Amino acid sequence: MEVKSKSDPVHQMVGRCFLQHAETMKSVYTQYCLNHDKAEQLLEKYESLPEVQRVLIQGVETLRNQISCFNMGSILIKPVQRILKYPLILNELLKCTENDHQDKNDLKEDCNYYDDVAALSMRLSGKRI
Repeated sequence: MEVKSKSDPVHQMVGRCFLQHAETMKSVYTQYCLNHDKAEQLLEKYESLPEVQRVLIQGVETLRNQISCFNMGSILIKPVQRILKYPLILNELLKCTENDHQDKNDLKEDCNYYDDVAALSMRLSGKRI
């Protein structure tokens, strides 16, 4: 594995990367949050069926090796929780970025944009996390 040096600015442009994917992220998370309550309602409805319950339990057991989860509901909420972490991580990265770094302005823009996406996602999902 090759380690990039600190002087390799192209590989240190995290802010630019987040900006390039900003609209897609907003679209995906918005759609997910719009459908989250419906997904939870369907899960509640079908969890009471023994054959579906077996499949859900098996799916959770399979996923438990990859992610921390307790049940299917805890899996459904993960993307809603994740979008809230992006602004926090980006703000921390911004704090650690030198003022003259060429990615500084993109990181500032990211922080504002992803704060807005997180707030919108929370409004759409109706969740208090």
